[in-house]
Amino acid sequence: MTYLDFYRDLCRGKGSCYLAVQEEPDRYRNMLMHGATCSTAFDQQCEGTRAAYIYELLSLTSEIPSYIAASVVAFREASPLVRGKTAPPDPDEDDEEPRFAHNPNPTDEDFHFIADLLALFAKDGDHTALTALIREYDTLFCHLRDLTERPDLFFPARDDFEQLAITLVDASLVDPLLVLSDIGKLYQNPIYKHYDFDQLHELVGIPSRERLKAQKDDPALARYLAVHYPTFSQNAEEEECRHEEELEDLLAEFLPSTPKIGTECAHRSPQNRISADPHALMAIVDKGEDEAAIEDALFALSKHRHPDLHDWALSHLESDPRHYLPILMKNYGENEDDAFEVWYELKQITVDPDDENGWHGVHHALLDMEKDGFTPPEEALLFIYRNSYCSICRLEAIKQLYRAKALTADILAEALYDANPDTRALIRSFLAE
Repeated sequence: MTYLDFYRDLCRGKGSCYLAVQEEPDRYRNMLMHGATCSTAFDQQCEGTRAAYIYELLSLTSEIPSYIAASVVAFREASPLVRGKTAPPDPDEDDEEPRFAHNPNPTDEDFHFIADLLALFAKDGDHTALTALIREYDTLFCHLRDLTERPDLFFPARDDFEQLAITLVDASLVDPLLVLSDIGKLYQNPIYKHYDFDQLHELVGIPSRERLKAQKDDPALARYLAVHYPTFSQNAEEEECRHEEELEDLLAEFLPSTPKIGTECAHRSPQNRISADPHALMAIVDKGEDEAAIEDALFALSKHRHPDLHDWALSHLESDPRHYLPILMKNYGENEDDAFEVWYELKQITVDPDDENGWHGVHHALLDMEKDGFTPPEEALLFIYRNSYCSICRLEAIKQLYRAKALTADILAEALYDANPDTRALIRSFLAE
């Protein structure tokens, strides 16, 4: 495996990297150092941070301490109090500490990823990783506690502190009661609103009745409960609302003055409908007078099925596969010519992780062909598996290849170590058969 192939597959989160490092544990050090110091997830909100995937790769090597040391440096530089600025010297560290140039512009996603990665090593008993996490937690807590003015728009210090707290609780590295008590101390500061730290509450939840009773003398925890429980979002799920009802007696016992929790839930399901005449939309495109209108018309046409759209899309395909491929796939003909056109033109669209608008939607359209009763070309599904940076699209491609009886031995072998845990589970189920 070449270094470039390894790097690209690392950014894709493919299991091929695991097999390569397993065979040669210390060959890909530079690429793994990159993986240890910044997020390689394509869509962290949907896929997660991929920290477990990187952790497994690093654990195969003989240089784990050096990767942890690099992660600690990168973690500090990705802190919301530091990123975008010159990192201040740390009095606890040697002045000659090496700086890693792998990630000169860290983001909040890098911060969350490295926190998850360090938490995995801390669970293994690594003191350096645990110290870095706790130190950052304390630093952010003190910063938030002492703020006298709330940011107008973005509040990265609050958001990153909340995510870090969730990571520490999930990894059982701190007591959830301690975190909730700290949030209660922050609520003493008038700049914090009732909706602050809602995500932490949703994921950490309320401690047991017994633990709350044991903490009745903790004014900070009482303040947290008093602030948070009366103010649940009206868009909560019904199950959560029932859970709120069950907590009323407990809260009344813990905080007699707590108002009754509302249980009304609002559910909205917006529907987007394309109702325009496809011939009118085709005319807008063919006139070519307004770029914005053309873009909207092409998007609308990608949702339409009409006998005239097949040949029209085919005639325009070579000039702009990004826009016309989804229309052709929506009006696909089950024949070798269409299969070849889809596969060939799909390959012409560059798969660039920094420009998902160019390819990701087209990949989605191809994977949705099954919903319209079509069988996507196997070569196109294999192309998505091999080239997509989205592990969710890769998982769907594997499912469809399996149904087409087109899964190869190499895919089965490497997908067993994919960054997406759902992919791993699926492959294990296939192998069990």
